[in-house]
Amino acid sequence: MRIVETGVEQARICGRDAEGRPLIAVRSGDGSGARVERARLAMELTSAEFDRLAADGAEVLVARTAVDQVPLIVGVVRERPRESADGPAEIVLEARERVIVRCGSARIVLSGDGRIELLGQRVSQRARGVHSIKGAAVRIN
Repeated sequence: MRIVETGVEQARICGRDAEGRPLIAVRSGDGSGARVERARLAMELTSAEFDRLAADGAEVLVARTAVDQVPLIVGVVRERPRESADGPAEIVLEARERVIVRCGSARIVLSGDGRIELLGQRVSQRARGVHSIKGAAVRIN
């Protein structure tokens, strides 16, 4: 199959349809308004990244092919480069027996039986809200 670009236009990401596919708002040629269209992605975006762009109403570049004319999102329009890449919203580490996080002489050990050990030269805890300590017994020193 031969795909031929027929043009590039700007649009805004406005969300997803019921099946999770991208929706974009494309300005009409006469400037009278915008129509919402379902689009496809030609770039890597996680669901979280896409949702963040949709919440911001980000502008994207859209190409249409001569084959089906379905808008294809090919890039995000930005005023300047991002300072740094966003990290993941969550990281899950899983093990049957033990997970150890170590940096220098500091260590956090999560055991499969539910024990958590925090080892370090100095341990600080801070809370902007309530800092609660709950347990069947609480032993300090």
